[in-house]
Amino acid sequence: MIKIGLTGGIGSGKSTALNFFHELGFSVQDCDDVVSEIYQSCEEFKKNLLGRFGQSIVTEGKIDKKKIAKLVFGNEVELKWLNKELHQKVRDEVKNNYQEEKINIVAVPLLHEAGWDTSFDATVCVWCPNDIRINRLKDRGFTPEESQARIAAQMSQDEKLERSGFAIINDFDIENLRAQCKELSQKFKNTYKNKDI
Repeated sequence: MIKIGLTGGIGSGKSTALNFFHELGFSVQDCDDVVSEIYQSCEEFKKNLLGRFGQSIVTEGKIDKKKIAKLVFGNEVELKWLNKELHQKVRDEVKNNYQEEKINIVAVPLLHEAGWDTSFDATVCVWCPNDIRINRLKDRGFTPEESQARIAAQMSQDEKLERSGFAIINDFDIENLRAQCKELSQKFKNTYKNKDI
């Protein structure tokens, strides 16, 4: 089974790149989607969150991820606790959804931070200038302070890039991003040509 980890800082364009790889025939998973599913359906996780943070994280009877984000980003202790609670659950879910006959590409924001990079056959970093990232986050409803807190909580883009085997530089337009994904997909097909994608 071939597994490729796709990473990059928040707002770098990981999800868009992952969608392009999906269009090109790869099996894809996005850890952000997996996390959202865990928040919704894992009763053990919800119980642990309530035990840690209390009812202040509940909105209309549901766990509110935005409230949790305000509590943990900028607080190293709480962020470390939350990541510890989540990471193994995310890995288990991703593992359950791998497709044996495909090349699997998984978007993992904290690929290197979590030490998950060694579990993949190859790693790719999507790199994007910080000013563009902050503008994208603004479009998603983040304040500049929230954006900076999230960026500061992650490994720097340059280090992610240095530690990854392949790079996608997302500093132009979406068609340029698509072209880079297409070129990289051909490299993967050539490298793992015994796999039918």
